[in-house]
Parts: sequence; structure tokens; C-alpha cells
Amino acid sequence: MHFAEVDALLEGWTKQLGKNDVAQRMLAAKVPCAPVRNLGEVMHDENMHARGSLQWIDHPTLGRVVLPHSPLVFEDSDRRPIEPSLPLGASNDEVFGRWLGHSEQEVAALKAEGVIGESQDDVVAKAEVL
Repeated sequence: MHFAEVDALLEGWTKQLGKNDVAQRMLAAKVPCAPVRNLGEVMHDENMHARGSLQWIDHPTLGRVVLPHSPLVFEDSDRRPIEPSLPLGASNDEVFGRWLGHSEQEVAALKAEGVIGESQDDVVAKAEVL
């Protein structure tokens, strides 16, 4: 086998061109390929945004960020917009209270004992009191 010679030949050719030029020439010759992209190139890929694979959102803490969307698309249904993740503990009252049936007093006791963390709303409310 002549792997080293083939590698040297390809390397000599690709060094003269940009990665997009190489990809376009290879695709024109019906060779399936794609350029390796960095994160910034992927985040700003117009085609991925147009297809809904990527979506920009305004995150309350991080600012404007791009997130991948589910690859699953169902017929006759729109994709739901991506929502920013909630802060740690934001759903504690709902999960421990409504879902698991604990009373407000029980949830408060779990927080006081450090079993569960306080929600961001609890932290802000305490700071406003101080």
C-alpha cells in the first residue's frame, strides 16, 4: 500500500487551498465531503438556522446564545421554540409540592435542612428583605 505517498499528494494539494475551496472542488467531482468547521462557523451556519437545527435565544444569565434544536420534526406540527433553562432550584416548589404532594411547610423544612436548595426567587426575596 502507498498510504504515505497518497497522504503527501493530498497534503500538497490541500495546503494550496482553503478548506471551503477543497470541499467545493471535491463535491464538484462527486466526492462526498464537508469542511471541518470550528464552533463559531457552526453557530453562524445560515443553513442550520434556516432548517431550524440551531436557534438563537436570549438567556437571562448568559445573554444571546445559540442552541441546537431537536432533530425530530413531526408532520403537521410546528417546532416549539427553545426556552432558556431555569436556574437551579426554580422548580423545587412545583416538583416537591404539586408533583410529590409535600405541603408548603414540608418544602420549607426541606429547604431549611439543606435537603433541597432554595430557588432563585427565594434568594432574591431574602436579599430584598435584608
